[in-house]
Amino acid sequence: GSIYSPEVLDITDDILEAKFGYALSNVASLSLGANYPTVASVPHSVCNAFKTLVSIAVECDSYSFEKADAYKALVPKDAPAAAAEE
Repeated sequence: GSIYSPEVLDITDDILEAKFGYALSNVASLSLGANYPTVASVPHSVCNAFKTLVSIAVECDSYSFEKADAYKALVPKDAPAAAAEE
């Protein structure tokens, strides 16, 4: 076996939590990049889908849903015209 110094074994809960969070973040990133759903990546996928639906609802006058109405109210009516002029 190997002999470790006592400092190596002095791990706190905060250190474990940070390392676990970092690993979970890597799993979510890899899963999203590979387009492979996992428990870690599904919340991000749902959030990205919601953002896409809201962006469609903001651009289309004929389509909307309850949660998108709040975002549509924040966009000025002449926003597309102002963006086109720049």
